[in-house]
Amino acid sequence: MSTIRKGQIADLDLSSGRGVIIDENGQDISFELNEQLAQVGINAEVKFQIELGQEGLRAVAIELP
Repeated sequence: MSTIRKGQIADLDLSSGRGVIIDENGQDISFELNEQLAQVGINAEVKFQIELGQEGLRAVAIELP
């Protein structure tokens, strides 16, 4: 099981359904928006796990603390 990371939402693109989280190490990690995440704003604190997708690392299992 992947380690839980913490970070902040840095970018949301509602038209593409994607966003970017910056983790505690300053790394940009993309994610797919869901209904809950589309309601939060930039700089919202989140907890998440990462997995390696076809386009690199992506955040999954994203939760609001």
